[in-house]
Amino acid sequence: MFEELRNRHGERIDSTFHPGDRRNAEGELELVVIGHGVTGNKDRPWAVTLADVLAASGYSALRLSFAGNGASEGDFRAATVSKETDDLESVIDALYALDEK
Repeated sequence: MFEELRNRHGERIDSTFHPGDRRNAEGELELVVIGHGVTGNKDRPWAVTLADVLAASGYSALRLSFAGNGASEGDFRAATVSKETDDLESVIDALYALDEK
């Protein structure tokens, strides 16, 4: 469903999609984006469990590792709250672009 996700710096954002079948009144997929805390990544047990529970409840979930974390490209030393916010914004922009296709 998702193409490769990249942030505004061109770094690949590692992500895993958990499909659900729940849609809103307009027929659009309902999706929860799951980020992690400092020094974390998308594969932390709590994030995997949360995504699995959401998908089992019908909600699609997208787990992501911010740049410099997990298998995402980038340098961890450059990871800041502002850069992670920018990564999240890039992912949301990519999701909206998919919706328009």
